[in-house]
Amino acid sequence: MIRSFISRMSASVDRKLLAPKLFYFAIAGTISSLGPFFGLYYQQLGIPSPQIGILTGLPSLITLFSAPLWTGAADYTHRHRRILLFTLVCSLISVWLVMQGNSFVALIPSVSLYAFFLAPAQPLTDNAVLRLLGERKHEFGKQRILGSFAAGIAGPLVSTLVDRTGIRAAFYCAMAFLGSGVGIASRMEMDQPDENPAMHAETISYWKGLKVLLVDPRLAFFLLIVLLGMTARSTSFIYLYMHMTALGAPKSILGLTMTVLMIGELPFLFYSDKLLKHWGPRGLMIASLVSSAVMLFTFAWMRSPWLGIAIHLIHGLSYSGMWMAGVAFANHLAPPELGATAQGVFNAVFNGLGFFGGSFFGGLLYDRYGGANLFFWSGALAVFALVLFLLNQMNSRN
Repeated sequence: MIRSFISRMSASVDRKLLAPKLFYFAIAGTISSLGPFFGLYYQQLGIPSPQIGILTGLPSLITLFSAPLWTGAADYTHRHRRILLFTLVCSLISVWLVMQGNSFVALIPSVSLYAFFLAPAQPLTDNAVLRLLGERKHEFGKQRILGSFAAGIAGPLVSTLVDRTGIRAAFYCAMAFLGSGVGIASRMEMDQPDENPAMHAETISYWKGLKVLLVDPRLAFFLLIVLLGMTARSTSFIYLYMHMTALGAPKSILGLTMTVLMIGELPFLFYSDKLLKHWGPRGLMIASLVSSAVMLFTFAWMRSPWLGIAIHLIHGLSYSGMWMAGVAFANHLAPPELGATAQGVFNAVFNGLGFFGGSFFGGLLYDRYGGANLFFWSGALAVFALVLFLLNQMNSRN
């Protein structure tokens, strides 16, 4: 089985896709290094939980408009690579600025800049990969396998460094990953005519196409389900470490969550083409919502932090399943000239509005009722999204 896994992975390597694979590694390493520790960092600064909810939700709110803004500009100007490189460098600077803040008011502008410039990295890369895959778009999930490896490596490494040297280690690791991302992005083939100004799309055609994309009722409803699902699921990304710490988990074992996450995600990503082919985006969304509800209810009822680590074996289906379903659905509905814009709109809801809802409302619930109640109501929201989605599927077949 292991030999088969390695041979299939080697066969799937495409030289043009190597740089995007490595870039997913760099971005996942950045997010895995810093993302889980934002809440703890703010907590150590003495910032109250409601304000922590605002700070952790602010990047997602900014992503809501910044991701479509940058990706739309890339589609219009055909400067995908240049825009990606510029935003990555600015993201690197903004991480350093976040480290300089020591109060809620001081952190607002630096956290906002971090979110504003990091937002287009994933949708621009997703669009480039989809273009490079051509007729093999169903193999999209395999391209970010190295991203899962990065999460598995960065999680325990950064947790150990934080436990030994302090929370700032997470920022330095994130900056190292981001710096490598800049170098990789400079070599990435964006598969766009970005060097020829004569190839620019006409403004009228662009806005007409964008309007068609945004008012499509199929996409609108799908994005609503993504919003509800990610509002529920994102509470664990932000408040799980705080909840596990309250249950007695030392920081040194928190990184094991990322390792278990990788173990659970790798098989899913590797066979995601088969899942997407047989289930389709809608079937994958249903599976994602079911597994998300199971995870969240487990977090609510667990008494040992080790159970919280073990349940991450289904992370690949709960989180990556929703992401892949959205990427595939947005790509299916998008006009060819608006591929990056479609991914930006999806990303705005997935990593933007959804995460903001989980951060902001999660902060209020965590502060007043504690982690167990927060995750119970998050699980209930995932069930609500599932029921709403299933009812819509039944109505569409009648």
